[in-house]
Amino acid sequence: MRIGILGGSFNPPHRGHMHIALEAIKRLGLHKLVWLVSPQNPLKFDNDTMSLEDRCKIIKQLARHPHMIVSDFENYQRQPYTADTIARLQQMHPGAEFVWLMGADNLRQFHRWHNWHHIPQAVHICVFDRLIEQVVNVYQALASRVFSFYKVREVVVTHSRYKRSIRNISLMRIRKMNISSSEIRNQHDFRYKNR
Repeated sequence: MRIGILGGSFNPPHRGHMHIALEAIKRLGLHKLVWLVSPQNPLKFDNDTMSLEDRCKIIKQLARHPHMIVSDFENYQRQPYTADTIARLQQMHPGAEFVWLMGADNLRQFHRWHNWHHIPQAVHICVFDRLIEQVVNVYQALASRVFSFYKVREVVVTHSRYKRSIRNISLMRIRKMNISSSEIRNQHDFRYKNR
């Protein structure tokens, strides 16, 4: 079984996240897609973080799809880091093939993630080029130390399956979605914290 993991704080979740989820299911041939809602991103210290319960509730309303699951699994882990979460999931589901999904904007700081170099060794990573204005795009990310470390080449996917690139990192172009969680927080009276 091929399972996609779309992890993030989703603060708040929006249609851009849903667009990535739907494209991943369709183009990667996923049997399931798990929205892995992080209690708190270790690299983001945002005072306007919605409660985990509220974020999960909104995603459940947004992601009404037979192949989608919403999980707060990391909330019950002593060390809620991606590398540790992946290792735990692989122990729990030894027969599953996991694909880690992320937007190109997250790739810019991927090298700052805890034990980041273990992640591409453990699972395939599919990076979606969201091309949000004011956020790094995938072509700028190609010059980052992530790709320098793994010597990854650009991969353009034009059919339903993804192509593997060096060291299990692939890139996938998707339609532009000019929306971001930070933009939503900045434009609205954001009062969701700890409801």
